[in-house]
Amino acid sequence: MSRSLGRLLGLASLVFKLECRQPSGSWLDRSADAIVASAVAAGRTGLCTVGPDAWTLPLAMRCARAGLRVVVLEPTVDVAADAGPRRSDERAWLSALGVRTVTIEADARAVRAATPGVAAGAGLFWVAPDDPSLDLGLAAAVDEVERAGHADALLALPELTGREARWLARGIRLFPAVVGRLEGATACPADHDPSLVVSIAVSVREADAARRLLAREEGLLVSRVGASGLAGLVRALREDRARRPREKRLRGATSAAVILAGGPVWADEAPPPEPDAVPLRPVPLASLTADLARLLVGPPGRR
Repeated sequence: MSRSLGRLLGLASLVFKLECRQPSGSWLDRSADAIVASAVAAGRTGLCTVGPDAWTLPLAMRCARAGLRVVVLEPTVDVAADAGPRRSDERAWLSALGVRTVTIEADARAVRAATPGVAAGAGLFWVAPDDPSLDLGLAAAVDEVERAGHADALLALPELTGREARWLARGIRLFPAVVGRLEGATACPADHDPSLVVSIAVSVREADAARRLLAREEGLLVSRVGASGLAGLVRALREDRARRPREKRLRGATSAAVILAGGPVWADEAPPPEPDAVPLRPVPLASLTADLARLLVGPPGRR
C-alpha cells in the first residue's frame, strides 16, 4: 500500500506489487520456473534459445539452480538493437551463470527456423519466442493483484518483453492497463477493445522521475525500466484530467495497482569479470544445423 504517492496522484488507493523482489527482478522468474519444469519433465539436459532476450537471464538463473545448461544462439545480423551498457552487462552475467553462447553467421529469422531441430538433436528444450509459458509469470502476478481485492483498479506495469500489451488485451477485461515503455510508442493489436488497454510511451527522464518518487515517498529502489509502469500511470492520469469530460478514458478511476520490476542485478556492482577465455568465431548456419552438440564441446575457458 502506498504511503503518500496515492494522495499525490489524487487516488483514493494505490498499491504496489513488488515483482522486483524476484531473483532477476520481474515476473519472468515465474515463467522461467514453469519452462524449466517442462524441460525436466521432458528429460532434456538444458534449454536453447535465440537471443539474448528479456527472458534469457531469468531462464539462466533458474537453470543454474536446477543443474541444467543453457545455450544461446546469437545471430550476427540484426543485433544492433541489442547494443548498450545494459545488454553488455547482461551478457557478462549470462557468462557468469555458465551460459554457452554460439554466434551464428545468419540473420535472426534463419536461426529461429533452424533452432527447433538443432535443439532437439542436442537434447535441449527449445524456448520459442511465442511460447505461451512466457506469459504465465505475468498472469500469476495479475491474479495475485485481483485476489488481493484490487480487480477494479487501474493496472500499471512496465513493458519488458514486448508481449505485455498483447496479453493484457487478450486476458484482462476488468480494468484498463497502462503500459509504460522507454522511448518509443507501443503498438496494441487491432482486435482489442481500446477502452481496455492504454499504451503509454514514457521518456527516460519520466522514468527517472518515477524512480525518485518511489525512493523518496515509498522507500522503494527499482530500476529505470521497472519504474516505467508508474511513469506511464502518472502521464495517463495527467493527460486524462486535462481532457474534456466526453474525451476522458479513465473516468471514475479512483484506485490503481502498479507492478514494479527491475532486478537487483542492475542495482549492485558491475558483473564479475570474464575468465580467461578464447572466444569462438561465428560459425556458419550449416555447421549449426549439422551438429550443435559438437559445437558445444570445447576445452575449458572457451564459450
